[in-house]
Amino acid sequence: MAGEEPTPRQALHSPGAPSGRALLAIIFVVLVLAYLLRYVLLPFLIAAAIAYVVRPISRRLRERLHLPRIVAGLVVYFVVVGLLAAAGWWFAGSIATTVADAASQAPEILARLIRELFGPQLQVFGQSLDPEAAAEQILGEARRWLLTPSEIMTAGTFALALPVASILVFVLLFYFLLSGHRLADGALWLIPPAHRARVHAIAHRVDPVMRRYAIGVVVIVTYTASIAWLVLGLVFHLPYAALLSILVGVLELIPIIGPAISIALIGVSALQQEGGLWLIIGFMAFAIGLRVSIDQVVAPLVLGRAVTVHPVVVMFSFLVGATLFGILGILLAVPAAATIKVVLAAVYEDPEEE
Repeated sequence: MAGEEPTPRQALHSPGAPSGRALLAIIFVVLVLAYLLRYVLLPFLIAAAIAYVVRPISRRLRERLHLPRIVAGLVVYFVVVGLLAAAGWWFAGSIATTVADAASQAPEILARLIRELFGPQLQVFGQSLDPEAAAEQILGEARRWLLTPSEIMTAGTFALALPVASILVFVLLFYFLLSGHRLADGALWLIPPAHRARVHAIAHRVDPVMRRYAIGVVVIVTYTASIAWLVLGLVFHLPYAALLSILVGVLELIPIIGPAISIALIGVSALQQEGGLWLIIGFMAFAIGLRVSIDQVVAPLVLGRAVTVHPVVVMFSFLVGATLFGILGILLAVPAAATIKVVLAAVYEDPEEE
C-alpha cells in the first residue's frame, strides 16, 4: 500500500537501494575512524557489549512485571555492577595472592623444569650449572628486564588507567542500558538519508548473528571455566583451581593466542605439583581434550552456521585486528569477520545467507 514503509528485506533488495559500492565506502570510513580512535573506543566497546548481552533481561522485566523502562534498566544495571564489582574484588585479591606465591616459588619451579628437561647438570657455553644456579640467573635477568624505567612507567600508567577505565565503563553501561535504543537511532541518523534504509535492513540481519555470537561466547566461557574447575579442582586438587579456571574461560575470548596461553597456564600449574612427568602428561591431555571438545562440539552447537567463519579467515582477521587496533582488534576479530560475512552476503544478495 502507498505510504507504508518497506520491510528490511524489501529495503535490502529493492531496485532503488543504494549500490553495494557506496555501502562498502561507508564501512571503510567507519574502519578508518575506528583505527584512529582505537584506544578511546575500548571502554565504550566493553560497556556496549555488556549492555547488548543483558538488555534482553531488562526487556523481559518490562514485559512480565510491567515495569517502566527506566526502572527495569536500573534493576539490571545495579545487579550487573554488583556482580562485576564483587568478581573484580575477588579476582584482584586472588591474583595478588597467586602472584606473591608464584614469585616466592619461582626459583624452585624453574629449577624443577630445568632438571626435568636437561637433567641434574646444564652445560652453558662450556660451563656446568646445576638447575638451581641456572634458575637464579634466568630470574635475575628477568628482574633486570622488568625493572627498567620504561617497564615501570608502563606498569604505573596501567595501574592508574585501569580504575579510571573501570569507572568509565560503569558510567557508560548506565547510559547504554537506559537509552541504548536512542543511541542506536542516533547512530543510524549519522548515515546519509539515501543509505539509511539499506543500512537499517542490514542491521536487522546482523543483529541476530551478533546476539547468537554473544550468547555463544557466554556459554563457551562458562563451559570452559566449569569443566576446568571440576578437573583442576576435584581431580588434580590445585590450590588455585577456581582462579585458574576463570582465567582459562576468559581467555576463550581471544582467538588462537587465548587457548595457547590456557595450555601454558595449565602446564605451569603442572610443574608446581609433585607428580613427575606423568602428572604433566595428564594436565596436557586434559588441556588438549578440553580444546577439542570446545572446537568440535560446543562452539559449533552454540554458535551455529551463521556465525561460523573459516579458521583461516579467523586467523587472518585476528592478526590484522591485533596489528591495526591492538586490544580492540583482538576482541573484535571474530565478530567483525562474522559481521563482514553477513554484510557482504546482503550487499551481493547471496541466497545461501538468507
